[in-house]
Amino acid sequence: MPAEVGFWSYVHADDAAEGGRIRQLASDLREQYALISGEPIDIFVDRDALAWGDDWREQIDSRLASILFFIAVITPRYFLSAECRRELQEFARGAERLGVRELVLPLVYVNVPALQEESPNGDAEALVKTLIQRYQWVDWCDLRFEEVTSGAYRRAVAGLAQRLVDANQRVLAEEPPAPEGSAVTDAPGSGEAPGSLDVLAAGEEALPRLAETLTAIGPEIETVGNLAQQAADDIQRGDQQGKGFAARLAISRRLAQGLSSPAERILELANSYTASLYEVDGAIRTIVAQVPAEVRDNPAARSGWEEFSANVTGLTDVTNAAMASTRGLVDSLAQTESISRDLRPPIQKLRRGLTILTEGASVISEWKRLVDEVALD
Repeated sequence: MPAEVGFWSYVHADDAAEGGRIRQLASDLREQYALISGEPIDIFVDRDALAWGDDWREQIDSRLASILFFIAVITPRYFLSAECRRELQEFARGAERLGVRELVLPLVYVNVPALQEESPNGDAEALVKTLIQRYQWVDWCDLRFEEVTSGAYRRAVAGLAQRLVDANQRVLAEEPPAPEGSAVTDAPGSGEAPGSLDVLAAGEEALPRLAETLTAIGPEIETVGNLAQQAADDIQRGDQQGKGFAARLAISRRLAQGLSSPAERILELANSYTASLYEVDGAIRTIVAQVPAEVRDNPAARSGWEEFSANVTGLTDVTNAAMASTRGLVDSLAQTESISRDLRPPIQKLRRGLTILTEGASVISEWKRLVDEVALD
């Protein structure tokens, strides 16, 4: 019998800091799961999220014996990892579309105070923290200090394995979920799962917000560029006049003050952009899933699909071009950050906000891939 499969999402630096204990926990969980259930389980502990995520959706959609568990090992650095954030958002969206939320399990390894807040906000990772709050996470903050041979640790691993076994049995006992794009409005076993009309309506509402946010971000980025250029010119003139490092420090402090407002605004807009982006993402994936059947039933719908696919391609090209310059700005900010301690807070906010924007480009590029793979003939 093929092994059931799971995905272990973690930060490699956290595992190194723990002397390999995070990977050890994955191994211990694998053994306990097999002991309790009598079935093997493969847990992938290295990242290949995009290709593996496609296989995961296929497996659950077709209700094969292999069911994916997604376990996110939560630490403060998890929210700073672009790869981890993408993994969690990708799998969580798919799980909720398919009505199998119980297969997504956050494991809080180090305390993150924002997870206790009703509405975490004010930082670049707020969206992911809010997402984690929607699931029943496991607190591992104290257990990480236990010896792996201790009774407390072994009982906790066994409890975690039992939770996964129970969740898997509940999922397998239910009727297969309706595929994406079907007319069913709720996935079996979950009255909370949105139907295709819900997803399309949410995406329709989010699309104008997405455009407005992108429009608003442009002037803020331009302001940052102008301030940086002005500071560079002032430093050059000061050097030519022999004013020395004291003058450079004064210029850096003025730059820090000037960057404070646009940095805060860019971070705020980036969070709003991400929230709207994933609403639109759900709608586009639903459209892509539905279009072959629609064109088959109504050939006249082909022209509308061709226009839609051209728009997605155009959006991808424009976004990639814009993000190329944004990535350059992120790299230059990384160098500027070390110049003065006054500059660090606003530049760190800028980098986080701009990084969120560049991550969004990968979502939009995925739309083009999905559109290109649609076969209507």
